[in-house]
Amino acid sequence: MSRTLRVILILSGTLALIMAMVGIILPAMPTTPFLLLSAACYTRSSQRLYQWLMNHRVFGSAIRDYMLYKAVRRKTRLFALLFLWTSLITSAILVGRPLVCGILAIVGISVSIHLLSLNTMPSSTTSGKTKNAAATPDGKAALEKPKCDCDDRTSSGSYPH
Repeated sequence: MSRTLRVILILSGTLALIMAMVGIILPAMPTTPFLLLSAACYTRSSQRLYQWLMNHRVFGSAIRDYMLYKAVRRKTRLFALLFLWTSLITSAILVGRPLVCGILAIVGISVSIHLLSLNTMPSSTTSGKTKNAAATPDGKAALEKPKCDCDDRTSSGSYPH
């Protein structure tokens, strides 16, 4: 890989991570897609940054849960829905324009449907509690698949590198 491409991927991954952080605060801005993009950029450019992200105490478990199982923890889902609707309703009241209120309602309903359609990670799963990195025979770091009692259609997936 050329040095220029590597730098572009690292910068893109970092920008995506910053956007994900903004998405935590702004309910209309997604968080998970930016985290996934950041992981994809880092895995192709910097194993050190990739491992840092995947083992991050806040972001790592969310990325693994979503990538492996299309799942979210119950507490995370509840917090996201409460924060989403509190922010959207407050914004709608402050703005007061029917068109903006309609757009906010569509965004809120769409995000809610997506969150509610995801599987729920069992609370006994330890993917967020431990670092799940292991070395592969070629010396590159890889994720071990965390234990999950999710249904078969999602728990059989593997993390795509």
